[in-house]
Amino acid sequence: MGYSLEKVLWAARVLQAMPTLLEKTKAWNVSQLQTDSKPLEISAFLANGHVEMAGRQLLDWCSFDLLGLASDIRVREAASSALKRLGLAPMAGLRLQTELEQRMAAFLGTEDALYSALPSPIFNSLLELARDCWATEVEAWPFLSFPQRCQGSYLEFLENPSPPPSLVLSCGISPFHGHVAPLPQLLQKLRSNRGSLCVDESLSMGILGSDGKGMEQHFHLPKGETWKVCDLGQVLGAQGFVFGGPQSVTSYLRNHPLGRQHRWGQAPNLGAALRALSLLEAETWRRERLWEVAGQLHQSLRELGFDVGPSATPLIPLWVGNEMRLEALREALRKSGLWLREHLCGRHSYFILCPKATHADEELRRGLELLAHVARRKAWNEPTQAVEKNFHLANAQPSVLANPALPHWMPHSPLPQTQASWEAAKKTTLKQLFQQASTSEFMEELIWQLISLNKPSLRQKAADWLLKRL
Repeated sequence: MGYSLEKVLWAARVLQAMPTLLEKTKAWNVSQLQTDSKPLEISAFLANGHVEMAGRQLLDWCSFDLLGLASDIRVREAASSALKRLGLAPMAGLRLQTELEQRMAAFLGTEDALYSALPSPIFNSLLELARDCWATEVEAWPFLSFPQRCQGSYLEFLENPSPPPSLVLSCGISPFHGHVAPLPQLLQKLRSNRGSLCVDESLSMGILGSDGKGMEQHFHLPKGETWKVCDLGQVLGAQGFVFGGPQSVTSYLRNHPLGRQHRWGQAPNLGAALRALSLLEAETWRRERLWEVAGQLHQSLRELGFDVGPSATPLIPLWVGNEMRLEALREALRKSGLWLREHLCGRHSYFILCPKATHADEELRRGLELLAHVARRKAWNEPTQAVEKNFHLANAQPSVLANPALPHWMPHSPLPQTQASWEAAKKTTLKQLFQQASTSEFMEELIWQLISLNKPSLRQKAADWLLKRL
C-alpha cells in the first residue's frame, strides 16, 4: 500500500515532536492523576458567602446561591419549622405545595404553576406532548436525551432553514457562559410555526428584569409569552422544580402518569422555597447588590488581563484552556482560600465565577488578589492579550446576548442537514485532528484523557503504558 507525501510528512512531524513531549510529561504526577478525586468534605455554607471545607473557610464563588438565600438563617428556620410540623416523609397534597404553586404562578406571570420534586414529570411529559423539539445548551439538561439533529446553539437554531419545531427548550441565563438567551428572536421564529418556547429561569428569576421577574420582564415582553421552568435548588436554595405555563399544559402534566406518581413534595423544601420567595420579593437590595458586585468583578478581571468570556450577567467565565492546567489551578486556588466552579471540556476548559450578593467589598478585593497571585505564580493569564475591555451588563441593556469576547468562546458550526453532510463533517473533523497531532496541546489532551478514563482498569493500563515510556 502506498503512502501519500502528506501522510509521510505528518508522521515525521509526530515522531520529531514525541521526544520533547515525553520529556515534558515527566513532570506530571501520573500516580495522582490516575486516582479518583476525593470528596470535597463541605461541612457548612455560611451566611457571609463563605463555605467551610475540610476545616477551612473558603470564599464561595462556586455555588449558584447568587442572592444568598440558601444560607439565610430565616430560610433555614422555615425549613426547620416545616420539618417539625410535618416531618421529612415525601407526600402529595400538602398545603405548602399548593401555596408554593400559587405564589410561583403569580411571580412568574403564568396562568398556573406545578411543583415536582423530580424533573422527569415535567420534562419527559413535555417531550411526549411536543411533536418535535430543539434544545440549546444540552449540557444544562443532563437528565434528557436529544438526537444530534435536535440540539445546538442559539445561532444554529436561528439560522437553520428548516421549519421550527413545536417546542424549544432554552436557558434564560447560560450556566456555562453567563450570556442571556435572545428571547425575542427565538419567539419570532417560533411564531411562524405556532411553536412554544420553554425557558429555564433557574438563574434569571430574581436577577433579570426591573423587579427580578425574569426573562420576559428583562426584554419587556407581555406576560405569558413563554413557558417557564425553574430549578429551586439554584436561586431559591431549595430542592424541586416548578413549571409555569397555560392551565391546559399544567393540567396535562398533573394528570400524566409520571405527574400522578412523582408530584410529591417534602415539607422542609417547600417551606424553605416559600420563605426564600418572600425574601426575594421583599429584599430588593439583594438583586441590586449582586449587579453591583458583578460590575466590579467584570471590570477588575479585564483590567487584570484575564480572558473573560461572553458573559453579560453575574456568572463570569475565566478561560484556562487545558484540563490539566485547570486541575492544577483549581488546587492552587483552593489552597489559597478560593472555591470556583469549573467546566472540564478538553482544551476548552475554564472556570465559572459565581459571586454572591452577600459578599462585602473587602471579600471581593481578597478574591481578586488571590486570583492575581495564582495567575502570576502559574503563568495563567500571560497569553491573554487584547481582551475586550468594553462590556455591557444585561441589567442595563435588555437586548444584549453576550459581551464581545475572543473567538474560542463561541465556536459556530452549523448542523449538517443530510447524511452526506454528516459524513463530510466527520472527515473534516478527522483531518483537523490529524493536523494537530504533532502539537503539544493535542498530546497533552490525549494523555490526560487516557489517564482520566472512568474505568479504573483501563485507566491503570493507560498510566502504566505512559510510565514505561517516560
